[in-house]
Amino acid sequence: MIRRKALIITDSLGLPRLTPEKLSGKYCWTHRIANEKSDYDIYLFSRGGFSSSELIKNIDIYFKSYEPDVIIIQLGIVDCAPRALGFNELKLISAIPILRTVIKKIIDLY
Repeated sequence: MIRRKALIITDSLGLPRLTPEKLSGKYCWTHRIANEKSDYDIYLFSRGGFSSSELIKNIDIYFKSYEPDVIIIQLGIVDCAPRALGFNELKLISAIPILRTVIKKIIDLY
């Protein structure tokens, strides 16, 4: 019997976390699905901050690499909650220690 393949693509909601409330890996819905006895081989791709525009940009990579029979996509919270600073801005701030310190103090005020 040929096993079918399922690809699960998620943002941070498919990952374990410590805050705002702890969710151990074994209780994540992705882990629970992956460990259920089924006729599927489950492939997981989860990344915090994953947006729908990033998925669309890389759709061929995910779908053609895995060749899944079934796809489950759970993302979009990043699209609904825009960040004040983008990835490149955060990278720049992290690279300059004095800037990082000043911005952290400002953020801590709020």
